Amino acid sequence: MDCEVLIIGGGPAGLSAATVLGRSLRHVNVYDNGVRRNQSSQAMHAFLSRDGINPAEFIEICKVELRKYSSVDLRFGTAVKAEIVGDGFEVQFEDGSKQA
Repeated sequence: MDCEVLIIGGGPAGLSAATVLGRSLRHVNVYDNGVRRNQSSQAMHAFLSRDGINPAEFIEICKVELRKYSSVDLRFGTAVKAEIVGDGFEVQFEDGSKQA
């Protein structure tokens, strides 16, 4: 097994989950393809201490924070299929690679 937790999506929710898990010393792989649903937005709201922040700036701050946790790996990729395999899982990516 390459990781304990695999997170698909490096937006606010995915990076927040990765931060909590990284602090708990869990080995986490975060896959993201860089496409933001809120890329046309000028500001984000309802994030404690970051109300009104530009979404791209927020993501960069999150990535800097995640560098503190060596157990968290940020990877580029687009997931296209996920399935249960035995007691675990396997995710296939657009480039044909797989993560178990």
